[in-house]
Amino acid sequence: MVRVTTLVHAVYPVAVKIRDPKVEGDYVKIPFLKMASEGSDHLKWKIEDKENYTFMEFSISCHSGVFVVSDLSDVIVPEVSQEKGIVISGKGPNWLVVAIVMAYRNAAWIALFRPQEHGAIVVVRRNTPHAPQLGEVIRDIYLTGA
Repeated sequence: MVRVTTLVHAVYPVAVKIRDPKVEGDYVKIPFLKMASEGSDHLKWKIEDKENYTFMEFSISCHSGVFVVSDLSDVIVPEVSQEKGIVISGKGPNWLVVAIVMAYRNAAWIALFRPQEHGAIVVVRRNTPHAPQLGEVIRDIYLTGA
């Protein structure tokens, strides 16, 4: 998913579809998600503001725990500062994670938290001083309340 997210960002603003054989038609078009102060009811968010980044963890809020593709364009992500980095954590389909990352495409940098990597992998980087390099694994990234 890390490579897919980086590639989708690289071709922005070209519309992108991600292959998922589990959905009807085998492809999911990635919409441009809206932002609002609270976000939508489709996802629950835990947000923690750190010195150099904002840690955002999402979870799917429906009782089945399965996110359906028909809800994707209705997702509203919470507004956070994009002057610094954003670390995104959560379990969901690749196309959901990519859509969330693209909503924050103007942030200084974006990383996806990967416990198996013991940190977060930078998938988007703008030309910002002191931003970590694309592909860099940032250690000691966590949500304090977790």
